[in-house]
Amino acid sequence: MNKNKSGGGKININLFNDHAILSKIFADLNKKMNNAIEKFSESLLDFQVAKVHVGYIGNLKLRTGAGKISDFATIILNARTFKIKVEDKSKIQAIIKTVEEARSLTVSKMSDRELEVTIPDPTEEVRERFIKDMKEHGRQYLDQINNIRRDSISAIEKEYKPKEQKKKDSKKKDSDDNSSSGISEDEMKNAKAIVEQIKDKNLDIINSLTTKWEQDIRKAVR
Repeated sequence: MNKNKSGGGKININLFNDHAILSKIFADLNKKMNNAIEKFSESLLDFQVAKVHVGYIGNLKLRTGAGKISDFATIILNARTFKIKVEDKSKIQAIIKTVEEARSLTVSKMSDRELEVTIPDPTEEVRERFIKDMKEHGRQYLDQINNIRRDSISAIEKEYKPKEQKKKDSKKKDSDDNSSSGISEDEMKNAKAIVEQIKDKNLDIINSLTTKWEQDIRKAVR
């Protein structure tokens, strides 16, 4: 999943390595973009209906807020059936409630420490519901990418100083600290253009992942 991070590709943000202000803005921008893409990639596992994975149950956070199910149980997957071996008996009811509410699945209690959950094969209705939910989920991350872009553009614009202002400021400066000198109009335009490129790249990643997962869901066996 890390291959989808926004730091790759041919977008040259090194143009601003010698400028403390812009360097910091772009470092923050890329960190936030990378985190968004990584979280989106991981979250797509929740919409996998053909090939069930351990994280489908194990990554659920207990309703009590005490952690994930995998923190308190060993989960074994056989085909579409989960065997959940709970280490702490006091968490049994919390695990049952979490699975039933979050996944709308029936949990069978096999013993005082063992639960069993079977994921039914996806029907056409289930596939369409997953696709609808996944697209809505994707839109939330598209909005997040656009918000990160907006904040970065705003940060860049705040650092812009017209030539006249820079001349006045330079007379007041007691040091050569570049971080307090602001940026020129050309620097602002170049920086904003690169922000747009990074934003577009990450929107494309999300749209591509969403399309791929939609195709996988539609291929899911009955």
